[in-house]
Amino acid sequence: MTEVGPAISASAILIWMLVQWIALLLAADRVPLAAHYFPLPELHASQILLAAQFSWTAIFFPVLCRSWQMGIATLVSGWVMLVLAAMLSAWQMSDVVQPAAYLGLWVVGLGQWRRVLTSNWLQMMGSSLIATFTIGGPLVWYFGTDLGKGAADSAIWKFGPMLGILLRPAAPPPADWLILSLMAALGFAVLILPPLFFPPHFAPLGDAHKEIQRN
Repeated sequence: MTEVGPAISASAILIWMLVQWIALLLAADRVPLAAHYFPLPELHASQILLAAQFSWTAIFFPVLCRSWQMGIATLVSGWVMLVLAAMLSAWQMSDVVQPAAYLGLWVVGLGQWRRVLTSNWLQMMGSSLIATFTIGGPLVWYFGTDLGKGAADSAIWKFGPMLGILLRPAAPPPADWLILSLMAALGFAVLILPPLFFPPHFAPLGDAHKEIQRN
């Protein structure tokens, strides 16, 4: 199914910006999000913003990465908000480089999978799986620690790209970089390889493979 409509959705970008502003306001206003919260939440504004950015894009990447123009708009606006969060967190500007690159690699990976998942049901399935992979573990940890259930000792929440955001936002660990790189590479491989090695009628992921074959 060929998509029609503008390459950039103004409403989606506005909602995306609103979500990020809400994350910053929660930090700036010191709104307690847990029973044992940061003593100075504004100094953790970058963490809170990055968690919101990764969570929102994981759920709504079919819209936020619907085209390369939309992906660039999503990423650039995310970078701008990250700079504001760094200022609120009293970070040096050099501290923004790694999380900005981390966010960029994430959006590139989501963009690859958005090109692969062309039908609505594939996009819904992909969004559900990626959101679970990204948010599921941290939610288990969050509610477990907040309710005193000891979930912080569980290893389940440590999988996925959120670990680097929650623990080391200014310098995500190498394992998390590897996860995002593999995710982007796998999306590219799924998009490119089947048309090269399978017959023309083989297009299990919709129109993405057919378009490559026509070109």
